[in-house]
Amino acid sequence: MAADQFTQIANRLFRDPRLTWKAKGLFGLIGTHRDGWRITVADLARHSRDGEGAVKSALKELEHHGFVLRQRTRHDDGTLGGMVYVITDQPDAQSCRPQPEPGCPPVDEPTSADPPPKNTIVQKTNQQNTNPLPPGPHTGVHAPRGMQHPDGNPPAPPADELHPGIRLLLDIATSRPEFLLTGKALTDQGRVVTVMLESGWSPELLRHVVTSRPLPHPVRTSVAAIVAARLRAAHAYPPPHTMTS
Repeated sequence: MAADQFTQIANRLFRDPRLTWKAKGLFGLIGTHRDGWRITVADLARHSRDGEGAVKSALKELEHHGFVLRQRTRHDDGTLGGMVYVITDQPDAQSCRPQPEPGCPPVDEPTSADPPPKNTIVQKTNQQNTNPLPPGPHTGVHAPRGMQHPDGNPPAPPADELHPGIRLLLDIATSRPEFLLTGKALTDQGRVVTVMLESGWSPELLRHVVTSRPLPHPVRTSVAAIVAARLRAAHAYPPPHTMTS
């Protein structure tokens, strides 16, 4: 659905008279991210002047008409994970529409041993006549892949996901979700962090660079721009332990 410079979404979604412009716009924004990236409701709200309530109501609208599906994840130990939302611009391609499990609270109140960030949305593209596969075990901030190979093994992650810098930024977001980066911003800043790690910066120092100061309220640029500026300012100097008096 999403590529580096453009996004392809079926025309039927935008021409569906049952959907409000708010729901269509939210779907379009989510669709700009590559499959598997997780985006919180708070992060979505920061992309516009609408609040989290508007984002949640648009998600409910999309779910009602089959463009958003709910799936409950499970951890390796069998405990329930968080509720993930899967988007599709081909709702008719789903052989069945999963419903929330009876007795399970909504995503605002996850019942899991290690709850993920609240209101997590996972993008997944489903082509015509292709049924979604259940998501794999939930691990950290990075979402399970939407599709699997025929042999049952998950596809190998893109090379960028192996960068130590990307892994560190995702780890930071597990405890400080307000600093969650996604898509191109995560890739670009992950590469910067990887270079800094290789030049002698420790993970602890980089965590301090990113999170030591709270985000401004309101955020007038973007979280990605703020993180980039902090890393750029720190990278202008050698790692503290290599400085001499």
